[in-house]
This record gives sequence, C-alpha cells and structure tokens, in this order.
Amino acid sequence: MGFMTKYGLKHRDDQRTKAAELSLRASIYPLALVTTLFFLWGFSYGLLDTLNKHFQDTLHITKARSAGLQAAYFGAYPLASLGHANWILRHFGYKLVFIWGLSLYTLGALIAWPCLLYHSFGGFCVAIFIIGNGLGALETAANPYITVCGPPRYSELRINLSQAFNGIGTVLAPVIGSYAIFVNIGQSDQALRNVQWIYLAIAIFCILLAVAFLFSPIPEITDADMAFQAEETHANTAVAPFWKQYRLFHATFAQFCYVGAQVAIAGYFINYVTEVRPGTSDPTAARFLAGAQGGFALGRFVGTKLMGRHPLLPKNIR
Repeated sequence: MGFMTKYGLKHRDDQRTKAAELSLRASIYPLALVTTLFFLWGFSYGLLDTLNKHFQDTLHITKARSAGLQAAYFGAYPLASLGHANWILRHFGYKLVFIWGLSLYTLGALIAWPCLLYHSFGGFCVAIFIIGNGLGALETAANPYITVCGPPRYSELRINLSQAFNGIGTVLAPVIGSYAIFVNIGQSDQALRNVQWIYLAIAIFCILLAVAFLFSPIPEITDADMAFQAEETHANTAVAPFWKQYRLFHATFAQFCYVGAQVAIAGYFINYVTEVRPGTSDPTAARFLAGAQGGFALGRFVGTKLMGRHPLLPKNIR
C-alpha cells in the first residue's frame, strides 16, 4: 500500500481528515478541481443531446433507435453508483474514485473513435455505456465531496454552485456541436470525423485531469468528517431504519422526475425545433438548445445567490 498511501489514495474511514474544517480560502483549490468534473459531465450530457439528432441524419437511424444513446448513458449509472464506484469509495476513498471515473471516461472516448470510423452505432452505444460508467462514478463521489469539503454552513451553496458549472457544460456542448458537428451535414463522413476529434480531445483532457488529481494534495472525506459536519450543522442524525428514511425517498422521487423531464426534453429538443419551425437548420436548433440550457445554468447561479440568505437555505425550509 506504499503507492496508495504516498498519493493519498487510502485512508481510514473512522479518522477525520479535517476537510470539513477548511477555511473558505483553503477549500478553493480542491473545490475548483472537483467542480471541473461537474462541468465535464455536463458537457458530455449536452453533447449526447446534440449527437441524438446528428446520428439520425448521418447514420440514417430512427428516433426510437437514437434513444439508445440515452439508454446506454444513464443505464450505466446504477452499475457505477451501486457497484464499482461504491466499492472503491468504501475501500479506498474519493480521490481514487475520481481517477477511476476519469479513466473510464477516457477509455470510452477512445473506443468511440473506431466505432465512428466504421459507422457502428451499436459500438458507439457501448462506448457511451463505458463513458456513463465513468461519469456515474464521478457523480457518486463528487456530490458528497463538494458538500463536505469546506465550512459546513456553506454546504448547500457549494453543491448548488458546482452544479451551476454543470449547466455551463450543457450550454457549451450544443454550441460546439452547431459549428463542428452539424457543419457539412451533407457529408456524413466528414461530420463523423469531427465527432471523432471531439472525443479524442475529451480523452486527452480526462488524462490530464486524472494526473492532476493523482498529484494534487486534496483532502480526503471520511465518515468521521461527515459526522462532524452533521454535528456542526445540527442536522438530524437520529438513526432510523432504511424504510423510514422518508426524506430520502421524497428526494429520490423528486430527482427522478427532474432528471427524467430534463433528459426527455433535451434529448429530442433539436428534433422538436426543426419540426415545429419548418426551415430551421440543425445548427440553429442546436443553438436554441444551448439557449434553453443557458436558462437552466442561469437559474443555478441565481439559486446559489438566493441561498445565501439564510431563510432560503434547504435546512430552514419545512
């Protein structure tokens, strides 16, 4: 375990690492590094919505079949959160989960290259499934990390602000798609080559980011740190059976409805615009999608600002 200990990849879960006691200034670097991951999976998700319509045109597939992209992407999340990411998180810690998730994202992005080269939609769905596993691992670790790392009283603001950068990623992806993916749409080979280069750039970025995580002395988060935060924020820590965790069930249902609506709308947004506004080109429709996602991102930033007023903090709303 010398290598694991040297690079901070192994910690005892019953020992505090002082992450929840960091000052605002001291927490800026680890929070900024992890927030990059929020942007990364927002960009990936936004790119997927753009590719949905793109593959319908270039690979001549139906709308129903193009939904395989979203199915492969989100179908990987349970495998990550309940499977491999959860195991790594429990046995090693958050930092290794970040590196693992970025490695899977890199692998999926590299596999996408030959799949696009041979016009294999099924193969590309496999690549997206691997990417979804990587991003599912990142989300499993990034959300609680942001919540705990830093002054406890600002936990809600931190997670909402980081999620706002997720929104920025969903804005930039369709903008890039409108110029790089939908250009030369009459030449399907050229259009697919553009997608290849985008995923190659993503793979390179993920490798660099994984190296940054490996060598960065970011604090680990343990169960002891979470217990300290709960104590400092006076959260209700009473132990109750799983089936009596009503707030968890309500929050899960709300998240299910929110994400389901977002995916259903964004996945076919470009199709919708081109159909209800005859004559609208795909690049223009992609920019409409970017505008809609921009409103979503703006709402995140406004929400973070409003949450700075204590009566609006989630823990004060009953």
